[in-house]
Amino acid sequence: MITAAHCVLTDDTSEYRLETGVQDTRRTEAERTHRLESILKYPAYNIKKNRGIDNDIALIKLSDPVEFTEDTQPINLFDGDTITESDGIIVGWGLENGEWNGKPTHELKKAEMPLRSNNECKEMLNTVMGNRFENGRFVTIRKRHLCAGHDEGAIDGCKVGIFNWNTYL
Repeated sequence: MITAAHCVLTDDTSEYRLETGVQDTRRTEAERTHRLESILKYPAYNIKKNRGIDNDIALIKLSDPVEFTEDTQPINLFDGDTITESDGIIVGWGLENGEWNGKPTHELKKAEMPLRSNNECKEMLNTVMGNRFENGRFVTIRKRHLCAGHDEGAIDGCKVGIFNWNTYL
């Protein structure tokens, strides 16, 4: 399994359980709980306040194989040359009504987002209250980052709510 390294607070596998097949946390008939054998964060993973996250990836090895069903599928890996002409799909639980202080949703959310060039992200994420700053002033975008997002008011991966590049920071 693959996840974001920032989602893994400890590498103690007894602290976690991984459930597959869950589309709604109020209904558990389709889920299957897996024990974790190991967790490996990318060695160069780091997070710096107001500067972004680098190498935000972790691998989770399960103790037993996953049975694929309609609700449990492997991710598709990109195999093309020009990723910025594609849409990406984000999946997550999000927060009710898209509010940062909202309660977690019960239903798994999914949204398509246009993939963007890193130059577009540098400009958008370093524009604050109409002022443009050098890359790294607020958020650092590097070559190894994958950027996605809409220009104006759309869904994002964290809060499943309104996200506007120009007013976010």
